[in-house]
Amino acid sequence: MPKLYLHAGTYKTGTTALQKFAHANRMELLARGVFYADYGKDPMPLPFGHHRFALAVTRQKTEVIERLTRIVEHWKTVAETEGVPVLFSSENLFMRRLESASPYWEARTAYMQRLADLLESFDVEPIIVYRRPDDFARSLYQERVTNGLKRLPKFHEWIANGDPMLEYTKNTSIIAEKFRNGHHFIYEELSNDQGIYAGFFDSIGVSIEGLETPSVVRKSLSPAETVIKNYANKFISAVPEGRDFVNWMRQENLAREIEESHKHKLALWRSPKERADFLASRKEDIEQLRKKFFSDRGDAKLFPELQEGDAVYEVPQLPHTVIAEVEKYFKER
Repeated sequence: MPKLYLHAGTYKTGTTALQKFAHANRMELLARGVFYADYGKDPMPLPFGHHRFALAVTRQKTEVIERLTRIVEHWKTVAETEGVPVLFSSENLFMRRLESASPYWEARTAYMQRLADLLESFDVEPIIVYRRPDDFARSLYQERVTNGLKRLPKFHEWIANGDPMLEYTKNTSIIAEKFRNGHHFIYEELSNDQGIYAGFFDSIGVSIEGLETPSVVRKSLSPAETVIKNYANKFISAVPEGRDFVNWMRQENLAREIEESHKHKLALWRSPKERADFLASRKEDIEQLRKKFFSDRGDAKLFPELQEGDAVYEVPQLPHTVIAEVEKYFKER
């Protein structure tokens, strides 16, 4: 039975960078011992990661499942012909639900069962990378603001509402129950001299020595830019419009007026204490994750300690001048 590595996230752990690297080096990686899955003759778009496939698994239509089955059969043919494992990568696997099921956790379990049924001809080994929860939550919020088409609550309100993706142990347990324990890594530890790339591929026995690895795949929004973009989202109806706005915002240095009016480092957290309190609220989940999936570490902590560093201050209310510039931008579009 051929092997399939199921890289299931989590979000904000270098997944996009890894996917772009694997996509660009597919033939070289195949020669070195792993098949970064394509879709064969199927026209399903595959820009970098396997997100369209992960989304299609949620569908109920018979023709969709038959289509996915043909793609999986293609993977098996390549794996058996070349004598290599398959690598499938989509952080969406950490949050997808079956569209016809509810409530949330039942829908998550049903989704993983359907995925397991599709991949039954493979020996599946999940790979999951975790980031310290405070950095993960902040980065996830920024990602949703960046790609969002609606205005989110302020960061501290969004945190208070909770997000199922912050439930590391519960999500991972659902994946492990349908497949097996697999490989689990800490994002802050996986990086080495070649960034996260070498550490990740070393974990599946593939050397990427000599292959070019990009340094920065995508620049994240600063805290001030995040607040501006969140305000602008009420005017945005499509993702490309959002990208155009971010490019304009950066060209105009719109965040500079906010950042230069404060002598301190700005953040989405309202205070260092709020950040520390949030980490404390995730303590039980982290402990369960350590016991269940990192038992070889004994009592060692999974994530680096929170460093006090420079004092941080929450991004203030947007100045009227910035609001006026944003609204003028959309009126002139």
